[in-house]
Amino acid sequence: MRKGFTFVVAITIPLASPGEVLSEQKIDEAFADFIVRYQKEYHSEAERNRRRELFAKTLMDVVAANEEHNEA
Repeated sequence: MRKGFTFVVAITIPLASPGEVLSEQKIDEAFADFIVRYQKEYHSEAERNRRRELFAKTLMDVVAANEEHNEA
């Protein structure tokens, strides 16, 4: 059985315009802020990269949901 946990993170990422795609730099900055704010430590670079990819996907999903909401 796989154990895990879920938590909600509120991160503000300023965008130049509502339709702007998040750049890799903005994602890296937000991920770095997340690591500092929540004192995250990863045991390997592979784990850190995997978590960063998941973090980026989550941010992209949030941006897409916000754009859909704004269009409605």
